[in-house]
Amino acid sequence: MIDYDYDIEDFLAAYYEDIYSKEHPEEFEDERAELDEGEALWFEDDLKEMLEDWQPVEEQNISKKVEHIKEYVEERKNLLG
Repeated sequence: MIDYDYDIEDFLAAYYEDIYSKEHPEEFEDERAELDEGEALWFEDDLKEMLEDWQPVEEQNISKKVEHIKEYVEERKNLLG
């Protein structure tokens, strides 16, 4: 993800929002009702775009990749204070 110049925090926000929406679809019913046919929620579009562009060098588990990204973000926050 970093190689494709995506904002890591944007990726994490879209990833976790997508997971949450799948676990609690009832909370997104109103938003989905307002969408035009074929339209997706913001995080679904963002995540799809990021993952389409991402071509890992080797097969990777997305959950592990997210954990690595979270560690990177935390380390970056610590360095920047």
